[in-house]
Amino acid sequence: MDEIHEVLKDLGLQSFIENFKKEKIEAHMIESLSDCDLTRLGIQTIGDRHRFRQHFRSRSTRPSASAGPSSASGTASTESGATRNSITEVREFRNTLFRPGSRNLQTSKKSSKRGKKIHTWTTKFIALANKDACNVPVSGEREILRKAGLGAKKITLDVDDGEEEVLQKVMSGEKNDDGVTIGFPKLKEAGGVEFLRTNQNCRSLKILDCPWTVKDLKSVISAQTNIYIRPIQRDLSLEPVDDTDTSSQSAAVQMEECKWCKKTFNLRSLRAHLEMCSDSTVSMETYDTTNETVIHVHVPEEQVNNNPIFSLENGIDLDTLSVSVGNSIDHVDVAQLEQYIGNAEENFQEIEVHENQPQENEEKADSENEDTVKNIVKRVVTFCKENSIDDPVEILRKLQKEILVGRKLDVTDESEILQGDTNFVSIDRDNVLQTAVEEIASIPEEELRKCLEINFYGEMAVDLGGPRKEFFKLVLRAIKEKYFDNGWRELRYEEYECVGKILALSILQNGPIPQFIFGENFFGENNICLTYLSRGLNTLGIVEAVQQLPTLKHIFHQSEVKLTVKRLLHLLQPKFSYAGSNKEKYEKAVYSAFVKYVRAVAGGQRGALSLESILLFTTGSTSEPLLGFQLAPSIEFAECLSFLPIANTCVNRLTLPRPSAFATLPGEAILYELYDYAFSNTFFGIK
Repeated sequence: MDEIHEVLKDLGLQSFIENFKKEKIEAHMIESLSDCDLTRLGIQTIGDRHRFRQHFRSRSTRPSASAGPSSASGTASTESGATRNSITEVREFRNTLFRPGSRNLQTSKKSSKRGKKIHTWTTKFIALANKDACNVPVSGEREILRKAGLGAKKITLDVDDGEEEVLQKVMSGEKNDDGVTIGFPKLKEAGGVEFLRTNQNCRSLKILDCPWTVKDLKSVISAQTNIYIRPIQRDLSLEPVDDTDTSSQSAAVQMEECKWCKKTFNLRSLRAHLEMCSDSTVSMETYDTTNETVIHVHVPEEQVNNNPIFSLENGIDLDTLSVSVGNSIDHVDVAQLEQYIGNAEENFQEIEVHENQPQENEEKADSENEDTVKNIVKRVVTFCKENSIDDPVEILRKLQKEILVGRKLDVTDESEILQGDTNFVSIDRDNVLQTAVEEIASIPEEELRKCLEINFYGEMAVDLGGPRKEFFKLVLRAIKEKYFDNGWRELRYEEYECVGKILALSILQNGPIPQFIFGENFFGENNICLTYLSRGLNTLGIVEAVQQLPTLKHIFHQSEVKLTVKRLLHLLQPKFSYAGSNKEKYEKAVYSAFVKYVRAVAGGQRGALSLESILLFTTGSTSEPLLGFQLAPSIEFAECLSFLPIANTCVNRLTLPRPSAFATLPGEAILYELYDYAFSNTFFGIK
């Protein structure tokens, strides 16, 4: 504590000494304290925390003037240095003894006298962009870092390099023979860096507690361990940089024009665009000749040259005349052709009439009857057009019925046991978006038609509809904040495909409708993020259905009905015991208290709670689904020792404990605190 006292006094932070004493902080703990720990101890600003660490580090590295030869600290330092030197000598001896090609130590020593060989050490460095980063970046983040000139690189160092040489090579802008930068020149803009490594068996990072010389780094870093470099004073830009000399050439071949709509696209997104390009779809339909009779007429060249019907203006080939009689005859003068055939039939070398073979028609019919999402959407479109169905809710209901397979989405009878195939997904409430993306991306596209079965980490609730609805509410809110609130995230364009799959699942599986994605020009924008998002949505036919049935687009523009006291109490219908019984009297007493509580929540008298919180606790949803609840929400009453409400979101049931002859209803203040606790924790008491 004396050393900590001196450092704080030198920096003018002596007012925090009592905090360090209270938390029992010792000198050897300082390097392992995080920014959060120092903030809790009273050191609030970044500059003070940085100066505190630097001052303490400089004091710990220089020998103490007051320490005598026999002092405990001096002895410990000497022993540590001796131990380190001993370990280094043993390691060098072992490497020399067992180096391939060396017969023994003596010959190795003789060869070293002839010419000193420079030994190198190659390890992987991973440069981070965020000065507050405290976890290992995931694969998607590493790709973004790599494009920004950061991320992972193997850097070769000399074993004799000190801290200055290590930092110079790590931040070097030189390029190797392949034209790739060997270091991270962008780190020079960070205002200082620090080296970190991972904690054992976890993804969190901690500062390397050693000098940054190669010898010291080798002594604490194994061959499988990476060194992470984190900025200290400012975050680094994640804008992509050209890291090679061939970048301009590669960029030139990355763009290609779509031959249908004449717009330019990146090669990696061109195929996805062609699947969605409306001009491509129309063009292919125009040239569909499966129902036509084709006449091939082979004409001598002199006959062709002497008759205007075979001119190039009519699109006729000089060697072989191929005329389609059917849907695409507008480019040929059929009457003139028939007259010519009748008058000069003897001049033709060959006339062949080819009609579609039955086998080809059967194969086409079989392919159209395949149970794929694309064919299902076509059948739904045909059904809706033939029956003049324009209501978007009815169209969505039909799509849901035809596309989804496996277990039913929701319970329709409380005595019903749901059975069938599902996609079982485990979700972390504290990291909903990341775990959702990882889980959904692992599901094959052909399996996405099955109902999701959600399991939140550590919760025992069985998902028969309720947890799934709550999951969609949480993940859509996270998607909106990360991918849409601040415009398109073009550096993360590939992630939009999985985002589209999640949104499509929410649309078809009674989750919230993602109204935030559909602007007026949603289907007309030329954007790589939109291309990938459309591809994800169309894994379940959403984009194709909206294009073929435009009225379906209205479900994305409908404003949610505001939840009022009247609407909530109308949704939550109480189920009282038979009239005149004692149970009914107790039930009405607690229901009266609940109604009064609902009005207090609506008036903002219960803190952050809202009417949506009560509905979410009961049903797993903050609003009534577009297709409605399969089971009407209800309130039941039960005799319990505690007056804490519980809910079964799978059957949309709220259970309010009622008083009895043995338990009286608590006062309003206590009862409302119990209700506050329950309705502010959606996972509490859910079955």
